[in-house]
Amino acid sequence: MTRTASLHAAEIEQRISALLERMTLDEKVGQLTLVQSSGGHVADHLREDLRAGRVGAVLNEVDVDTANELQRLATAPLLGPTPRRR
Repeated sequence: MTRTASLHAAEIEQRISALLERMTLDEKVGQLTLVQSSGGHVADHLREDLRAGRVGAVLNEVDVDTANELQRLATAPLLGPTPRRR
């Protein structure tokens, strides 16, 4: 690994550590939770779980409009530029 790559890796590790420190236990567990959705419809319970950050990924949804809706419902991205609120 080059010196530049090594420095970049260290910055990434620091960012990950800072992110994990800010996350609540519920948020961490939510990131590990995978759910299935298909058929072009978002169930009410899934809407609620996405808004609350209790879902890390939705699998098998191939309808583009529904996938876009799922993304909008999800809480702010963890790796986005602004810190998450607790």
